[in-house]
Amino acid sequence: MRNIEEIRSQELHYIRMSGYVTTIFNLIAYTSPFMVTCLTFTLYIFFGGEGNYLTAEKAFVSVALFNMLRVPLAQIPNMATSLMLVSEKRRSDKEEIKYLIIKSKPFSRRSWSP
Repeated sequence: MRNIEEIRSQELHYIRMSGYVTTIFNLIAYTSPFMVTCLTFTLYIFFGGEGNYLTAEKAFVSVALFNMLRVPLAQIPNMATSLMLVSEKRRSDKEEIKYLIIKSKPFSRRSWSP
């Protein structure tokens, strides 16, 4: 009974950690378009040089372009999660192959004649 409780405790720990990681990835997905826009404008203002001023025309065009990038930027955390799942699956498959090697008999061809 004690072993079952330990396994269940470990399982709950993994579920809790999975929830934390999902929350962080969702936070990144929803805030990344805004953060990219703010960072771009900040870098443009500080490192743009003497003649480069942020005008309304430049700002509106930039915001329109960043709005087009909103969906691809939101997909980055999903891609990261998928890559982690694939790498874990490949690792577990390699371990399974070690235990599932089947020794088969060599195939022989026989000619059947009537």
